[in-house]
Amino acid sequence: MAYRDSLAMHGAAVDIWIETERGYPDLPRILGEAREGTEIYACGPGSMIDAVSAEFLRHPELGNLHVERFAASGPTDASGDAFEVELRHSLGCN
Repeated sequence: MAYRDSLAMHGAAVDIWIETERGYPDLPRILGEAREGTEIYACGPGSMIDAVSAEFLRHPELGNLHVERFAASGPTDASGDAFEVELRHSLGCN
């Protein structure tokens, strides 16, 4: 979401799907209508990324699949008090 305006400025064809605005995505239709070589980027809940990954396998004509998973490591503090966030970059992600 942070880069949506920047991508559009450079002429990239970007379709951002926000479930609360558009409902659940019809993955077979969306990936089936994508042009050959289209790069697919997915970020969101693990179940959604798993569904995109499974459907992507049915479309060998597409480019690469890029996913970003977010997960907490260690104990979770739900007390509502202040907390600290540490951002790390890991290699080997696609």
